[in-house]
Amino acid sequence: MHVVVTGGAGFIGSWVVRRLRERGDTVTVLDVASPGDVDVDVDVDGAQSAGGVDYVKGSVLDPEAVHESARGADAVVHLAGFVRSGMFRQPYLGASLQLQGTLNVLEACRVQGVRRLGYASTFYVYDGRPPDETVDEDTPLDPGVMELFGSAKFMGELLCADYARRDDLAVTTFRIGPAYGGQGSSAMDDFVEAGLRGETIEIWGRGQRRNQYTFVGDVADAIVAGLDRGHGTYNLVSPEAVRLQDLAELLAEHQIKAIFDPTRPEGPSLPYIRADKAMAELEWSPRPVATGLRQVVRNLSGGTR
Repeated sequence: MHVVVTGGAGFIGSWVVRRLRERGDTVTVLDVASPGDVDVDVDVDGAQSAGGVDYVKGSVLDPEAVHESARGADAVVHLAGFVRSGMFRQPYLGASLQLQGTLNVLEACRVQGVRRLGYASTFYVYDGRPPDETVDEDTPLDPGVMELFGSAKFMGELLCADYARRDDLAVTTFRIGPAYGGQGSSAMDDFVEAGLRGETIEIWGRGQRRNQYTFVGDVADAIVAGLDRGHGTYNLVSPEAVRLQDLAELLAEHQIKAIFDPTRPEGPSLPYIRADKAMAELEWSPRPVATGLRQVVRNLSGGTR
């Protein structure tokens, strides 16, 4: 299968590319990063590389680049766009990448005859709901209580659904949890990187905030599986809920010290997010945080993946 990965040079994207290559797929990466930043072997001239990866340097905001990358593809995994912190810093550009970029990808799929799309949404579509609530893919969503990042991702879901209704396009949506794995944007990666530099981590509050940290390699596994047999929407969120206090204890096992400042405000937890559908239909088995944390420490200490 020939798969295009938008944002394929990014944190999650590079893992998806790696998984696709491991199973023998031909891959095209569309990314604004320079070729040297791509964490895969690529042929910059556009010819097929020995590793099975082509490279198109460009933005999803450039329709010509998107159409070029999609030509002859069987499927697209659309990961390009800002993470939550980037949306905070540059809301106009972030919303443009999410909405216009997604429209460009959808239109390229329609024109180029691509029949399958994997769309990267986010667990932040559940933001604003009570932390004691349990949610799943069937929970009604209210964009009015979401912050911009979640609402823009949700709007992307609606755009994908509209194209799927009007065209012969099978869309699988992945609501990705707080992914970690070394060099990511999650608190987990920030804590480990700081700890390996010998810094003491300061955590606001008493450490009761709960997160469902999800290893990036597991996210990539589910996305690849979803291209083959996924239908509808999947929460790619680890079922293990971990308090920051529990995370600090796990970090201490790796000689990473964390202290708590109860005088600083602690952010609220999101509701508990169920991932039963992905675990059953995609045969997904995300690893425990303790196991993933050991992998992160190895990665950032110079080990192999």
